[in-house]
Amino acid sequence: MDGVSAGNLAAAKEVLASGKVLEILRDGNTRADLVGSVRTGLIAKHLDIDIHFYTPVLDEARSFEIMGRVAKNLNAESASFKNLSDTEEKCLEWHMRCADSRGRPWTLDIINILESSKYDGYFESVADRIKSMLTPQKRADILALKFAAPDSEKICGIEFCAAVLIYGVRSLGEFMCWRINHPLSEAKSWFI
Repeated sequence: MDGVSAGNLAAAKEVLASGKVLEILRDGNTRADLVGSVRTGLIAKHLDIDIHFYTPVLDEARSFEIMGRVAKNLNAESASFKNLSDTEEKCLEWHMRCADSRGRPWTLDIINILESSKYDGYFESVADRIKSMLTPQKRADILALKFAAPDSEKICGIEFCAAVLIYGVRSLGEFMCWRINHPLSEAKSWFI
């Protein structure tokens, strides 16, 4: 599992580098950070890359221009957009699909967040907290759960991390029971 995870992490970095994704997002001194499983190094079978980039205003036209460049460089197969600027999240949300050099499909979740809003730096802090709590055993336990989880279930990576790092879950059966009593709505309090 660790070898597959390492291979997927390398492939994620290849996708980012070949598409010059972070360079495009950082053009004009915009801050862009990896978050999620690529930042923590806990990528398993769900091939996705989460990135947040921050701007002083949420300019939909500018976000489209930036993401158009990203899509072109990635040779994106599809892209979707949600304007969540009027919500608590204060963001413009993008989801792109592309393929890596082996032809495997990847999803890039790229969120344009308003600087100084509630979630500015929040997910980076969560990922860094998770990384600080990892031991070789805890890392192995999280990856084992991620690989064992049924593909038919929509499970967020933070659920695996909280179950193992905070609650000591070690098996898939324990994890599935844990999820019943720990809804995702609790996630905001798990690592802060």
